[in-house]
Amino acid sequence: MLEEVTGAALIEAMADARGEERGLRKIGTSAGILHEQVRRMLAEGHPAREHPAR
Repeated sequence: MLEEVTGAALIEAMADARGEERGLRKIGTSAGILHEQVRRMLAEGHPAREHPAR
């Protein structure tokens, strides 16, 4: 249940950042996930697994 709530909050925060014209790579770096996952999450509206920082 907590994962669903935090996932929804993450998507909302990423959508807000995207609305502020931030790039997918910067959003991904901040969220700890790949930019392609950010793109998919925003398109599909559900969370992906975290990716460790490189």
